[in-house]
Amino acid sequence: MSFPTAAATAYDEVRYSNHPYAQTHPERLGVIGALHGLNVPRPATARVLEFACGAGANLLGMTYAYPQMRALGVDLAVSAIEDAKQTAAGVGL
Repeated sequence: MSFPTAAATAYDEVRYSNHPYAQTHPERLGVIGALHGLNVPRPATARVLEFACGAGANLLGMTYAYPQMRALGVDLAVSAIEDAKQTAAGVGL
């Protein structure tokens, strides 16, 4: 799928942190959901949408661990998305 190229934003000029966040991991969210009586998907086949994903460290770690996971990261910083694409290609995602 191809999207139009966006113009640079302030987020391209001042980069924010690029880390994995344990509190967003599908295993953790699945346990919380199950404890609240929800029918949750297996983490390995979960679908994850992350807004403000930056350069993708959070999503890339999850999708590397679970290759069948479907993940989409969205960010206003074009440069961060490009970094995420390069990193993903570099590790075969």
